[in-house]
Amino acid sequence: MFGYLRFILAAAVVASHLDIYFKKLHQGWMAVFCFYILAGLVSSKLYYKVFDSKPWPYIKDRLLRIYPMALFWLGLSFLILGLAYPEQISISTSKVIASLSLIPLSYATIFHFVTLPGQTVGMDFIFPQYFSLGLELQIYACLALLFWVKKFWLTRIVAIVSLVQYTVIILVPLGLDRQMTVNFSYSVFFSTLWVFYLGILIYRERYKEMIFWWSFCLAVTVFQFAAQFGLGSSPHTMIAVILGLPVIAIIARFEKKYPEHRLKFNGFFGSMSFIVYCNHYLVIFVYKNI
Repeated sequence: MFGYLRFILAAAVVASHLDIYFKKLHQGWMAVFCFYILAGLVSSKLYYKVFDSKPWPYIKDRLLRIYPMALFWLGLSFLILGLAYPEQISISTSKVIASLSLIPLSYATIFHFVTLPGQTVGMDFIFPQYFSLGLELQIYACLALLFWVKKFWLTRIVAIVSLVQYTVIILVPLGLDRQMTVNFSYSVFFSTLWVFYLGILIYRERYKEMIFWWSFCLAVTVFQFAAQFGLGSSPHTMIAVILGLPVIAIIARFEKKYPEHRLKFNGFFGSMSFIVYCNHYLVIFVYKNI
């Protein structure tokens, strides 16, 4: 079922980049946070079950999962846009290196890799969605270290501090402009690590603790609506956690209990979701400029 869910989430990101929204909800932001929960679940399963608690095979798998596909589409995009739309693309050696290494893209608001002038500030590098791949790489490395230490309480503390940072950013004016506030609550590594932790809780079947985290997210969201106040990417991303966490937990429990009832083409749609996520903005850009 997760393959179908991933494909639906990828489609939600595509729709947001086409400026299609559902009742003022930014489903692209929501989908990315649901991807983070799934990534935490998958990371735990890979580390403990597939790679037998060995950090290096786990890290190698994550690198091979992300880099080959991302680099292929990045290379193709630089080639196509550089040749077809030279007046609409700003390329330099530093921008190409930043894009190919991925990790700097999650700090695009700070470093300003303006490759597609006229786009939203902070999302104006060649593939806006690639900030999440850079962010994931950082968190996978962090999780590998935390898992290797074998102190779950330490992982929990890091996640709590991450949630506190995220909550401060979405509730407390810090003198940042709107785009900075959005990015610091959505695309910066330490503000989002807590979302991956929710996936870890699902894998470990720590449902009581998961309910506590879910309840906290619900309380913050209710407060934001009651006070008509909110900064950053919330309440969109908080709503994603409130809706997505129980759905992902139910699917995970069902697949574990009934492994023989896997949906047909589940693997196909799971693979297609990453392909669609990686290349759709190139198609959108070309379509808008035909």
